[in-house]
Order: sequence, then C-alpha cells, then structure tokens
Amino acid sequence: DLDSSGVLDDCEPVVAFFERIAPSGLADGFVRRWSGSAWEAVGAPLDAVPGGFDSPALAIAPDGTLFLAWMESEGPEQFVYVSQHSGSVWEPVGSRQDAVPGESAISPDLVVDSTGAPIVAWIEGVAIHVARWSGTAWDPLGGDLDAPSAVRMRVDGSDRPIVASTGVDSSGTRRVSVRRFNGTVWEPLATGLLARVGGSASNVDIDLDGDVPVIVWLEDRMGTLELHVRRLEGASWVPIGSEITSALGVSAVYPKDIAVRGAEVFVTLQLLGDVSFVVARYDGIDWASVGPTFVGGGPPVIRLDECGEPVVAREVIDGSALSIQVSRASR
Repeated sequence: DLDSSGVLDDCEPVVAFFERIAPSGLADGFVRRWSGSAWEAVGAPLDAVPGGFDSPALAIAPDGTLFLAWMESEGPEQFVYVSQHSGSVWEPVGSRQDAVPGESAISPDLVVDSTGAPIVAWIEGVAIHVARWSGTAWDPLGGDLDAPSAVRMRVDGSDRPIVASTGVDSSGTRRVSVRRFNGTVWEPLATGLLARVGGSASNVDIDLDGDVPVIVWLEDRMGTLELHVRRLEGASWVPIGSEITSALGVSAVYPKDIAVRGAEVFVTLQLLGDVSFVVARYDGIDWASVGPTFVGGGPPVIRLDECGEPVVAREVIDGSALSIQVSRASR
C-alpha cells in the first residue's frame, strides 16, 4: 500500500509504503529511494509495535533528511509516531502523539519547515492537532482545529503550516476549511467553503504555488458529483478552469492528490464506476487528461520532483500480491 512519496534534490523519487504479512495481516513500513537504476532500501523496516504500521506520510528536509510519520494500533487505541533517517538508521523523533488519552490518533500528515523542523498533523477525538518539533519536544501549534473528517497540510515560505480539512458544521453540512498558523493562532483562509448550495464536501487536498494555497475537493450535490479546484487570490477562492468532470467528459471522479507547478495544476483522479485512474492537468487554460489511464490497483499519488517533473506512485496488482509502481513524465 502506498500513501506518500517525495523527492530529493537530485530529482530521484522516494516512496514510503507498508506491506501486510499474510495470513496474520500485520504490517511493517518500508522506504525506498530510486538510485537512477534501482530501488534501494532506506534503513530497516519501521514499526513501533511489531506489525502495526499504517498510513505513512513522508517529508524531506531542505538538507535531504528524510522524516516519516505513521500510525500504529496498540490494543484498542492508535498512536502517531515520527522518525527521521540519520543516514544509516531510522531514529524516533520524540515520543508518540497522544493528545487526548483514551482516544485514537489517526490520519497523520507531515511537512518540514525551512529550518529542518518536522511538523505533524493528525486527527484525535473530534479535533485536528498540529505540533512542531523544537529539537527536544513536540510543541503544540495554536489550539485544536475542530470537526475534522480529513486533514492535509503544507508549509509556506515563512514556515507557516497551512491545514486543509473537511468537517460538519452546525447545520449538518460537510464543508471545506483552510487555516494557517500565524505564529500564535490559526487564522481562517476559508471557512465553510462549498461551490454550490446544497453540496457536501469530501476528499480535500492542498498544495502551494509559492505561498498561495491551491485546493481540490469532491462535492456531492444531491447525488451529482463534481470536482472543484480553487486558488486563493486575496481573500477569495477563485476557480481554476472549468469543473473537471465537465472538462474531461466523464460522469464523475474521485480526487486523490494535487500538485502545483506555477500556472499548471495536476490532480490524480479515480473514474466513477471503474477501477481506473487518470492524471488531469490544468495548462493555464483548461483541464485535460495527460499520460496513460492506470487500470486496477490503487489511486495514484503525485508529486513534483526538484526538476519540476510530475512523479506518480501507486499500488498495482501483481499476480496475487500488490506492488508499488512509480512513473515519471519524460524530461
């Protein structure tokens, strides 16, 4: 299973994934780096509790140091862990995340700021929690962020983490929120965002064009699924191109991931009613699919390497097992 990918400054991809061991179903985490000719192991397999590894999130510091967050089940609870690769082994970064005793910590996301400090976000109880590593301890950033059902995070050039999430408001409607930590508190960049009256949001993701957030989300309006991509301009969220399902001529899609390269935006999508996936590209004018249609397996994750080229990683069915396939656009 694949959850995240990243790139080093030599433009070669790094992938993090977990493998389940049949028939027990226990899982360990693995990180691999492409050398230019082969996939090389980065350290030994990871787990804090043998066999409990799940939901990896990978981030790479400016100096190339690799950080990995994941969650593990321990009895009835789940916890979030962070480790860094020292150059030879994986070493824990502080203690596990357990902000609300008795509640499970799930769905981690991870970024690294310009100083090389990791920042981790996760869901625990009914809130999103975010903490930055000080060098000796995990320091909570601001207050908890409420009502999450998803959390995605990026960090801007001023080392301010930006969190995108979906949550249910007081009327029972699921909406998109985007919030940025200003050094003291979380300031709203979007609160209760929907494209249409009567919609319900899910599957949110975020990337940055410089310091400008760009978000994608799925919106269900009375059974009609639409995919919306918007960029923050001033205080307004401005649509990027036309609605994607209309532009691609498909009935509906589920977004997985977003990556931004200046005016270009890439979104990976699953086609409704089919186990197939495409990459949609906004070229500054409108949306079109690019590259092959991926059939079977899992939804692709997309990142831009340091050379600016899109890299796609996904799980594929290989006989009776699953394996990881990584593709890159031709340079």
